[in-house]
Amino acid sequence: MNKEELIIGFFEKGYCCNLDEVKNTCLGLLKENQELKRQIEDISEELELVRCDLHNRISERDSYERELNECLSQQKEFIEYLEDLIKQNETVVEVSKYGLPKNCSKLLINFYKEIFSKYQEIIGGNKDEK
Repeated sequence: MNKEELIIGFFEKGYCCNLDEVKNTCLGLLKENQELKRQIEDISEELELVRCDLHNRISERDSYERELNECLSQQKEFIEYLEDLIKQNETVVEVSKYGLPKNCSKLLINFYKEIFSKYQEIIGGNKDEK
């Protein structure tokens, strides 16, 4: 016997006064209970989908942050490289380390400074900041 048959049998034996009303109420409660269980299952499935989506979004954000940090690190490294090139060539007295006359070295310094200035402009930095 299932639950429905047990409830109907209980009330048909006369344990309550208004059998039809009680029977209908109990059957209604059973159906409502089944519907609520189905809704809970649906909500649980939706919740699992939301959890998966959230997990994926967190993973994407973490990946984006790693890429961003790597790019920022590369930018910093390149800026330091340009600054070092400029400093190295500014300290040249008569002949640059490349064996060029001092005038050529000044041209190189100006060239490096121009590259450095344009790079900072592109990445949004202030060329006066270091």
